[in-house]
Amino acid sequence: MKNRSEFINEAWPLSIEYLILISFFMCATWFAYGLAGLKSLSISLSLLAGMSIIYLVDTIWPYGTFKPMQLLAVPTAACSTALLDLLGYNVTLSYSSLVLLPEYGSMPLITVRTQGGLSISRYIGWPCAGVHSLLLFTLITLVFFKKTTMQRERKLIFFLIGAAGTYLTNIFRIASYFTITIHYGEEAGLVFHNSYGELYFIAWMLLYFTFIVAIQAGKINRFTQALRKRLNAFRLHSRG
Repeated sequence: MKNRSEFINEAWPLSIEYLILISFFMCATWFAYGLAGLKSLSISLSLLAGMSIIYLVDTIWPYGTFKPMQLLAVPTAACSTALLDLLGYNVTLSYSSLVLLPEYGSMPLITVRTQGGLSISRYIGWPCAGVHSLLLFTLITLVFFKKTTMQRERKLIFFLIGAAGTYLTNIFRIASYFTITIHYGEEAGLVFHNSYGELYFIAWMLLYFTFIVAIQAGKINRFTQALRKRLNAFRLHSRG
């Protein structure tokens, strides 16, 4: 594991690049389209700004040292451990300070043991637990709801469904990482962790907003009514 100074030296340039990117993107949009352009692209801008800020926070307080975020990683790690146990893996969860590197703070530790004697242990930091995806979901959803005219009660229901789905997605992603690492090796698990794991959140968000748009457009109601008609017709035909 890298020490903290090495991590910060590597992460700061990328953090600054993210901040410069969102700054130039917002300025270019403002110069080209004015305030109306900023409003029309508010969802995209909020996504970029949210990612930049979250990465900056992780750069300043790496490896579980940012306690407010790290607290949210504990229940996610516990649920991921329960899921792995449900799938039949010999898994344990512990929570203690990193004795060898105490400056990194405290993180939950998931350990999975296979029948062949292989043991895989990973500390779960708040970025790995998907806390950033919950924050991005909240930010994007609030901006999205601001553009809609749906009732507050419906917005609350949609938000709770989306938050629950995002939380479950993070649990599945952690469980998937351990499953891939056990069956396909450390390198495959690292590739999933660094690249493909984020596709879980992106796929869920696309499905979530498609679901909301479909409901608001009445397409699901029309589909349900058409399905009921076909089922009733099938029943009448069967009786006949």
